Amino acid sequence: MSSGRGLLASMTGRNACITVVAVSILAGGCQARAAHDLHPGGSAGRFRVSVWNVAESSFIRRPEGFRRILQATDADIFSFDEVGEHTTPDQLLGALRGLRGNADTVWHLSWGAGGDYQRTVIASRTQLEHVSEFSPLPFPRNSDLVLNKAPDSLHARLRSQFARGVATNAAVVEVRGRRLLLVGLDLWARGNSPDSWEETRRRVEAAAIRDAIALVLKRFESQHKEVNGIVVGGDMNLIAGRAPLDTLLALASGRFSSFTLAPAVHADGWSTWTWDGRGGPFHSARMDVVIFSDLTLRALSARVVNWDDFPSAERVALGLTPTPVVGLSRHRPVVVDFEWR
Repeated sequence: MSSGRGLLASMTGRNACITVVAVSILAGGCQARAAHDLHPGGSAGRFRVSVWNVAESSFIRRPEGFRRILQATDADIFSFDEVGEHTTPDQLLGALRGLRGNADTVWHLSWGAGGDYQRTVIASRTQLEHVSEFSPLPFPRNSDLVLNKAPDSLHARLRSQFARGVATNAAVVEVRGRRLLLVGLDLWARGNSPDSWEETRRRVEAAAIRDAIALVLKRFESQHKEVNGIVVGGDMNLIAGRAPLDTLLALASGRFSSFTLAPAVHADGWSTWTWDGRGGPFHSARMDVVIFSDLTLRALSARVVNWDDFPSAERVALGLTPTPVVGLSRHRPVVVDFEWR
């Protein structure tokens, strides 16, 4: 690591927008692109979004493996969910700087305020604008729907969690001359039954995010600020069915009247799981998804990045064995290449 590293950063408010310029970075820059890495699009109108549940602080516990996976995804915009409450922007930036080489030194962050250990952080190579409605997004008033189904012994803990807001974040990112509203999220986990309090909480959270997006769009319209497209993605924890996903797909506001799921698959062309359930209580399944406004955006490709596909020698060198990798994440990143319509 270079010893002469400097950065300029500014942070304002509970949910910080940070612009960082690193004057020197990790020695050696970016690794050569491997055959299993995703390749960037060549059109000026294309851009890549990656969403990943990083299991609180995998970029601290497994920095080499984490950074290598970021290089493989090669995104223009990252949405990291379940970022630990005690992690810092500098720690995440240590993984982001120099992914594409020595000139790749500027990142813009929106650091989520809500969700406690489940906070969401958006990182973009281009300018972004923080969305105040998500700073944090208050837990909705119908929290009694959750409490009525939860054991009395959990009520105090749940109320404390509700006070910290919904685990989500949003930013408007300048992308190829247009404005993209990106919303990241991490809905509550566990609860196999559609009638469980956990599933009820997920549905309440999804409805709150959907309604907040509609409010944001109305505010921007009143301020004559344009939004050209919307992407919503993250860990929806679709354990008890797809009701939370369907709630978000039902978003309709103005010209954003149609949303589509990006059909991400593994390199084999058919596997869709993003949660690695091997050796755990929940089976492998699609938990992490990306949806988008399909009247203004076109998904050119959608991929689940699975480090099991990396060459064996590289996985061993990076500590990406055995499966699941201790200290990394059971979740796999979802990566979507978009094009403006």
